[in-house]
Amino acid sequence: MSLRHWTLKKYILIIFLFLLVTDAAIFFNIPFIRQTFGFLFFTIIPGLLILHIFRLNKLTFIKKFVVSVGLSVAFLMLSGLLLNCVYPVVAKPLSFYPILLVLNIFTLLLALFAYLRNKRDFSINEVINIKYGGENRLLSPLLFAIIFPLMSILGTHLMNIKGNNTILITMLCLIPVYIIIIVVLKDRISEATYPIALLSIGMALILMYGLRGNNVLIGDVSIETYTYHLVLAAGRWIPSGFYDNYNACLPVTILPTIYHYVLNMDIYIYKLIYQLFQD
Repeated sequence: MSLRHWTLKKYILIIFLFLLVTDAAIFFNIPFIRQTFGFLFFTIIPGLLILHIFRLNKLTFIKKFVVSVGLSVAFLMLSGLLLNCVYPVVAKPLSFYPILLVLNIFTLLLALFAYLRNKRDFSINEVINIKYGGENRLLSPLLFAIIFPLMSILGTHLMNIKGNNTILITMLCLIPVYIIIIVVLKDRISEATYPIALLSIGMALILMYGLRGNNVLIGDVSIETYTYHLVLAAGRWIPSGFYDNYNACLPVTILPTIYHYVLNMDIYIYKLIYQLFQD
């Protein structure tokens, strides 16, 4: 059955299967799959379900993606905050099993509400409403932009372990050439190329800076890392445990703790995940 014939039940079932695969990868700690599926699911799907609940299905794909990420991050922080409130019934509410259980329950509730709100007039075309621009538009400039973040990650890793910055220099030379090309071909490329290009170039430049070295950089991020490690050690957020402004911020205390247990990552939450959010 083609994508356009998907019913709401099949769409929700796919999300449910995505959740099962993500849970399995997290529970059995499957390298790379845990990080990839865990990040993609809990950073996009909860927010997308919230958009369905509010029946904002007709947003353009780019807007829907951005809003879904923002709502998902808010969902993670508020879920962690509610979970933190069950102390002392649960001694360490912000630990692996409570976090995974609560995220699953809340996500399933969102899926249920999304189903009830859209069961009468659901259309998969409104969910995946990507408008490319016609057959005469060039696809290669859009796809080529994806190479920049990959070059940034690979090049920075190579520079960290070998001191070789060849890939990074090549990337920095390709970016202005690519910009000139899409300007010259402006009448032959899709409008979707511009936000993808901007996102990819910005992501590449930020990752090149954030992934430097094997430790967090000196500055505010070092205090933020220390603050969230206090939450990890205590298994809960204690507002009065550390008298600093950062300890009052959910993105510094609860959010990285949730990503830590979902993705099995530590300093790379700030060096990689948060760098993507800044872009």
